[in-house]
Amino acid sequence: MKTRSNEEIIVLILSIICMLGLFPFAILRFVRGDLLVAAIDAGGFIAASSVFIYVYRTAKTVFAGQLLASLALSGMVVNVFVLGPADLYFLYPVIIATFFLASSRLALGFTLVSLFAVSIALIQFVNLFEFTKLFLSLLACILFAYVFANQRNKQRDELIKLSSEDPLTGAGNRRALFKRIEHLISSHKRTGEPMSVILLDLDNFKDVNDQLGHIAGDTVLKRVVTATAARIRATDDLYRYGGDEFIVLAMSSTEHKARKLADDIRELVALELSGFADSITVSIGVAQFVRDETAKQWLERADRAMYDAKRAGKNSVSVQAQG
Repeated sequence: MKTRSNEEIIVLILSIICMLGLFPFAILRFVRGDLLVAAIDAGGFIAASSVFIYVYRTAKTVFAGQLLASLALSGMVVNVFVLGPADLYFLYPVIIATFFLASSRLALGFTLVSLFAVSIALIQFVNLFEFTKLFLSLLACILFAYVFANQRNKQRDELIKLSSEDPLTGAGNRRALFKRIEHLISSHKRTGEPMSVILLDLDNFKDVNDQLGHIAGDTVLKRVVTATAARIRATDDLYRYGGDEFIVLAMSSTEHKARKLADDIRELVALELSGFADSITVSIGVAQFVRDETAKQWLERADRAMYDAKRAGKNSVSVQAQG
């Protein structure tokens, strides 16, 4: 069964809530002869259903969430213009839901525009005192929702960073690596796009720790990441695989292109460490992905290639041929 992201689950659940909330009202208002409002509710039901189907099939949530939020707010505004403040209390949960469906800033813009649009309608139905109470309560709801959503997003981003980034070097961690590989293998089945693993292992790293201390060792690891990150492309990914091992996922790269990239990285690492830890070099293994192999098999081939480079005298690149 497909694992869905939190964003997908939120949009799908809110779509269902919209559908369940709108359908009975569309029927009741049609029966009562409120054809205009019934048509609005029916249109909202169809829109929510379409968003649900789109997200369920494609897993794309950004545009779908924005569309659902804007349609829900627009529907509430139109309802207030047609029915007056009778249905206004539904606007409060819609405001809160908007901050789950769109980015904080975009949701703030959507809700403020809706508030001022609703105010134009409200002023025609209620006295100034009632209008002021409704306006301020809606504004407070919007501002509180914005503050909470902004804080939630910051905490979420920090947690994502902690769970996917190596704290010492800033490279991706092992957990993020395997998550990315599984995604790439899944995509490869559809596209067939070539991709390669480049596995770096530091030569003589233990000597640095033993002779200069672990702080010097940490500096070496950081410099290796700096040199590697300076050479790889924006489409490539860099991860810390183990203690002194790093992996580059080279997108759209055959083993020939990946070997050239690996050679460049090897030279840059030596240059970066010259004068600080001259004894440190890198042995690198390269393996292009073979269709239908597992992540473990792919990485094992890169690992064997790296050990071939070690046996060849270190400070070299070896390619594990396909098949």
